[in-house]
Amino acid sequence: VGPSVGRILYKLSPGSDGPTQLHGHTMYLAPPGSYPPLDMTMDRYEPSTTQLFQETLKSGMVVVDIGAHVGYYTLLAAKHVGSAGKVYAFEPEPGNHSILLKNIETNGYDNVVATQIAVSDRKGNLTLYITALDSGRHSVFHHGLPERGSATVETTTLDAFLESEGW
Repeated sequence: VGPSVGRILYKLSPGSDGPTQLHGHTMYLAPPGSYPPLDMTMDRYEPSTTQLFQETLKSGMVVVDIGAHVGYYTLLAAKHVGSAGKVYAFEPEPGNHSILLKNIETNGYDNVVATQIAVSDRKGNLTLYITALDSGRHSVFHHGLPERGSATVETTTLDAFLESEGW
C-alpha cells in the first residue's frame, strides 16, 4: 500500500510534472517511472540535517556525497563551497545518476564531479537492491523493503577514488 500511496501523492504534488524549486535550486526529483521521498516533494526534506549542512559548509571546502541520489545535498554543497571548492558525488543507480547529472547541469555547477560508482570497503562489484518505494532508498544492504529489482554496480573505496583524483 505504501508505494501506491506515495505514487499518488507525488503525482498530485506541484513538482511531479517537471522541475521544482528547492533551496534556490531547480531540481528534477526522480527518474521516469519512479518517485522521490515524499518530504522532498513538499520542501520539508530532512530540515535539521539540511540546516546543519548549510551552516557547516564554507567556501573552498571539499565535500563527498556518498549515495547522492538526485543531488539534493550535492547542489547545496556546490552552492556553499563555491568555485574554490569541490563536490564529489557518488550515485550508482543509473536512473538517479542520470537525474543527478541533469540537476548539476540545470543549475550550472562546474565544481561537481559525479560518479556512477558505489563507495564500499573494497573495489569490485556489489548487488544494489532497487526498492519499489521512493527512489532514495536503494541500497547494497538487503533490508527486506519491497523491491522492483536489483543491479550489479561497480564499487570503489574512497581512498582509491581520491588517489585517482590526484589526492
